[in-house]
Amino acid sequence: MILPRSRYAATPSTAAPAPIMAIGLSPNAALGLRLWDTAQAGSGIDGLQVEVFPRANPRARAVAQVNRSGVYVVHALPGLRDFEFSDAEPEVLWATATRQYRVEVRDPLGRFLPISFDADLPARGLFTWRASAPATPPMAW
Repeated sequence: MILPRSRYAATPSTAAPAPIMAIGLSPNAALGLRLWDTAQAGSGIDGLQVEVFPRANPRARAVAQVNRSGVYVVHALPGLRDFEFSDAEPEVLWATATRQYRVEVRDPLGRFLPISFDADLPARGLFTWRASAPATPPMAW
C-alpha cells in the first residue's frame, strides 16, 4: 500500500537550501576584562562604560563590549589591527610586542566609582591588573 504524500512534506523544489557556512577570520581580542563587584561577590556587572586608548593618544578611544560571559572585550583597538585579524599560530600571535594603553571604567548609573589604569596590550586571557601604582580617576571628558 502506498500512502499519499503529505502536503507539508519537503519536495526537491520546496526543500530548504542547505545552510551556507561563512568562513573567515575571527578577530582576536586585545583585552578581555572581567570586573568584580565585591559587595555582591559577583562579576555580572552590566551597563559599565569601558574605554581603552593608547597612552600617547587619548582621543583614539575604543569602546569595550560585554560578551555573553560577562567579560568586557575590546576590538578595533588603535595600533593592534594586525594582531586582531592575524591567523598566526597562538605561540606566534601572543609573542606580539605589547603597547601601552589606558583603560577607563565608568558607571553611568552611579553604582561604582570610576577607575582607570594602564595596561600593556595585547594581553592573553583575562587581563589581570597588578596595582604597582595607585589607580586614578579617569581623565575628564
